[in-house]
Amino acid sequence: IELCSNEIINTVLYIKNKESNEYNVNLKVNIEESGPVLTDGYDLCRLLHNIIDNSITAASLSNIKICEISIEINTKEIIITSKNSFKKTVKKSNIEEHGYGIKIIKEICKKYSGNYTSSVENNIYYSKTSFFNKNLKS
Repeated sequence: IELCSNEIINTVLYIKNKESNEYNVNLKVNIEESGPVLTDGYDLCRLLHNIIDNSITAASLSNIKICEISIEINTKEIIITSKNSFKKTVKKSNIEEHGYGIKIIKEICKKYSGNYTSSVENNIYYSKTSFFNKNLKS
């Protein structure tokens, strides 16, 4: 599956699509690409992994198993939005293995002068992650 020109994004989406199928979650992805990805591949991989993993996990524990991911890549920034069904009363069974995803997302956003916001409305969880599309090594 090739959704965009970035191999890392395509690989993460391929893996997460397989996982979503295992949890019977309907994963929908939309990508708008008008510039190259300059962000470090490792950071991008960790960011996408955690955003999508959180979204799939929450949707899998809900009655309506829907997860929508939108990625906008332009020369200035990358914006990742997620929308998924959410059940407020859900608690993860093995707490030792969970709880670091949002912390990792916020750390990477800070590194790239970005922002992470989230909200819940009518049992739908919304998140928006935006950060500068830049190579910090140069």
